[in-house]
Amino acid sequence: MKNARKNLSRLSASEERRFVTEIRRSVRKGANFSDLVEEFEGQWAHDPHWKGWLLQELRRGARAESFEAHHHHEAKHKDTVVASQIFTPAWVADALATHCLEHVDAVRATCLDPCCGAGQMLFAWVRAKVSSGASVEDAVLSVRGVDLDPEAVALCREALAGMIRAEDKVVSAQIQAALHENIKVADGLEGAPKCDVVLMNPPYMGLRSMDEGMRARVKEHGEFGVDLYSAFIDHAQRQATAVVGVLAPQTIWFTQRFERARRSLLNDWHLDQFLHLGSGLFPGLNGEKSSAAAFVLSRTSSGTTEFYDLRSGKGEDKEARYESCQSARRSVEAFDEIPGAPLAHWLKDEEIALFSKYPALEEFFEVPGSQNKTGDNARFVRPVTEVFDELVPVWGLDGGNPEGRYRYYSKGGPYCPWWGNWDWAVDFSDEAKAFYRTNRTSNLMDESYLERNGLCYTDFGGRRFSARFMPKGVVFDMAGPAIFSRKDDDDELFALLVYLNSDLANRLLVAMNPSLHFQVRDVRALPVPPLTAEMARRGRSKVLSLSGAAQTYP
Repeated sequence: MKNARKNLSRLSASEERRFVTEIRRSVRKGANFSDLVEEFEGQWAHDPHWKGWLLQELRRGARAESFEAHHHHEAKHKDTVVASQIFTPAWVADALATHCLEHVDAVRATCLDPCCGAGQMLFAWVRAKVSSGASVEDAVLSVRGVDLDPEAVALCREALAGMIRAEDKVVSAQIQAALHENIKVADGLEGAPKCDVVLMNPPYMGLRSMDEGMRARVKEHGEFGVDLYSAFIDHAQRQATAVVGVLAPQTIWFTQRFERARRSLLNDWHLDQFLHLGSGLFPGLNGEKSSAAAFVLSRTSSGTTEFYDLRSGKGEDKEARYESCQSARRSVEAFDEIPGAPLAHWLKDEEIALFSKYPALEEFFEVPGSQNKTGDNARFVRPVTEVFDELVPVWGLDGGNPEGRYRYYSKGGPYCPWWGNWDWAVDFSDEAKAFYRTNRTSNLMDESYLERNGLCYTDFGGRRFSARFMPKGVVFDMAGPAIFSRKDDDDELFALLVYLNSDLANRLLVAMNPSLHFQVRDVRALPVPPLTAEMARRGRSKVLSLSGAAQTYP
């Protein structure tokens, strides 16, 4: 499957990355589309998608402006096409197309991309069909594509015709007419025909980024109405008669908000192949939604799913690993023991069994879901060094005034197990607390927690969990959530601290939600093996040595 013969050329991942880099250099010099075509045609024209890359990179500045306005000024994306246009690496499209073709009649099967852009998925389908013995004309005429972007649709038609010409064939008027009929400007959630196969890299956009009209349309997709890409996956189920191949954010297979959607998919379809691509696939794209997965859903079942773990490295590294690494076959039912049933394929069977073998953390420890939120950090949060004279001291941490208005603030921070990240202070005066209590975007934490020792951790951990001892008197917010012993037993806290900072706990937490955030619900659901006196001793020793306050511990 991975080494299927290619009769039509395309760029490798390393060539794509180099090409994009060269385009960006030219764009920075003020080149327009015509300039770029003239500059790169001789060098890159052997790849049918090369003009698609030009189009994407010319729009990169507008896309960045749209995201800047959205993230910093809460503006809705003005242009869905520009904001969500990230094209597919050719090797991923080829992998999906080749595998999808194995489930259908290679001669007669048709393929739809309901968000085709400049055509990368459709080109991969043509390559796969030609490799299976179809003529290039028949392969080209078997594709259907729709997209909202007229420029991308025009490039797609042009490139498909070019694939025929590359085989020294004539593109007749009849073929040209068919291409205009089969590749059209339309809304892929409404105007896409049924086909044997749906291949797509759908647009990614969360509900909060959409205008009211689009949000209402996406929500019509029920459990899939969480993101624009998941709405497209729901639509693809209805348009495909045999198989669906998708490149999308990995979140639909892992996070809680997609639990109902993934259970629905696995109930109605067989997950045949899963390429866990992680981050680094798309040049220059960062963030949670850059962590991707490519997967194939079929109507026929082989009993198990073929998993490829390609999370490490950049695009070219992932392509090389896909060509050489061994896949692992697992039954998706094995993951039902994990809360939310995420596809944590990297866990061993004995690690998955821990979720049913041991009690969840919340049975013995409290993890408050209501943390402090100022609603205006610029006004109420200060570096400790700036407000030391008005800072209330606590065990292990100095302050200048036991009656001061500021308290140490657990706000997460970088990876720092056991003790540390005490860099911030929050105004906790009566006036400030009144604001937190009444302002609609604020929240005042339950002050009874100030009387208890606890643990805190960094919410934004980047897949590296780190917990710390938190002495009584410290305020905690959403970025530095807290954990308390239900028995207020410090030994129990120190023992748990050792477990939370172990490789095993980190693996299990990442399995429940392999995003950049460690959610309170996942920490609550973490299975906890028996905590021992020796673990308590080790945890206490670590904290006391790092805090430098061993002699004063109560």
